[in-house]
Amino acid sequence: MLENYILDHHDIVPEPDSLKWARWMETADVVVARTDNGIMYISTVFLGIDHNFQGGPPLVFETMTFLTDDFSEETARLKVDFTGLECWRWSIWEEADAGHWSVVQKMFRRLDQFKGPIADVIKRMRVDTPVP
Repeated sequence: MLENYILDHHDIVPEPDSLKWARWMETADVVVARTDNGIMYISTVFLGIDHNFQGGPPLVFETMTFLTDDFSEETARLKVDFTGLECWRWSIWEEADAGHWSVVQKMFRRLDQFKGPIADVIKRMRVDTPVP
């Protein structure tokens, strides 16, 4: 059975009343972190529903990576397969926040490894500094 949660500051709290949970989710700021470098954006949010279907602590935070529309068009035009856009789930706010920045470093480092025409596109579109 899915369990609903809300946040009390950064602490997760079970909310058995579905209507109270829904009202809370409508107005809550669920964003832990969001990073955009012109090529991709990485978003970490509080889901409010336990996504751990295998037992263990609730997984109520999620980090996902997305390519910007412009970069997606360039990868399609140049026939570059940019795979590895993934999803990570976390149990507590602090883990989600640290995980977000770890994912940012991992994904931004991937951008530095491209060669050829796509590297020129990345250099032109990217608005952050490459990760050392």
